[in-house]
Amino acid sequence: MEDLRQQITQREQELRTLRQELETRQNELARLASRKEQLQAQLRQVEAEIAALAARSPVRPDAVPTTPPAPAQPRLADLIVTMLRHAGQAMTSRQLRDEAVRRGYQTTSRNLAKTIEARLQDLKRQGRVRKATGRDGYLLVRSTLGVQAGTAKKTPQSAPGKSKEATAQAARPVKPGSAAKKDSRPRATVSGAAKPTGPVPREPQPPLREILTTLLKKSSKLLSARELADQALAGGYRTNSANFVKVVGIKLGQMGNVAYLPDKGYRLKKTKAKT
Repeated sequence: MEDLRQQITQREQELRTLRQELETRQNELARLASRKEQLQAQLRQVEAEIAALAARSPVRPDAVPTTPPAPAQPRLADLIVTMLRHAGQAMTSRQLRDEAVRRGYQTTSRNLAKTIEARLQDLKRQGRVRKATGRDGYLLVRSTLGVQAGTAKKTPQSAPGKSKEATAQAARPVKPGSAAKKDSRPRATVSGAAKPTGPVPREPQPPLREILTTLLKKSSKLLSARELADQALAGGYRTNSANFVKVVGIKLGQMGNVAYLPDKGYRLKKTKAKT
């Protein structure tokens, strides 16, 4: 009988404990429900304020500035040409791999040096690079892409009629008294031009607008600003800009014959055929 009383007493204590725990949880649930209502009220208030501000000062869709996406990284072959041009000396596939990693080039290849070696063989077959003589590595072959062609067009040439004119003047008899005047003039060489006394100036390069137009005309796909910058440098374009990609992007935005497609790149605008 005594054992039965003890068991009943124990069960009653457990029941009281469970009731207290249930009451505690109910109180916590009521507190959380009240907190939820407060947060929902604050959210409705914030939404109302946002709607009021939007109604006061509406923003036109065309006033929102759109920024072009970040340019994608160049093709590995173009990057190799750029690195060899900047280095100015022979570089092995391992050195090119280290430089590409330093420049932030991203790849899924497990052996980037082997991939670069394969691209070097492709460039060698294309005549853009060659094996260095007497040492390991590859050197860049002077390219004729766009820039050199444009430079040749801009280089002034002597008129064919000038040589005949000079010959006719040389055959004319010299008048008496005019020899002293002619002696004070600078003597001409056989070619008819005075010998240069200073350093020979560098040949002028075509404008960046013309180079970009040529590259876009030759490309069968859309090109990003970084790809155009790398191809221009690979073609021999000279610049002192520390951020040439940004310069190319600004120039493309100023060109009326270039169209930009978001997330794709740049291309030449299609011209309507004249009737």
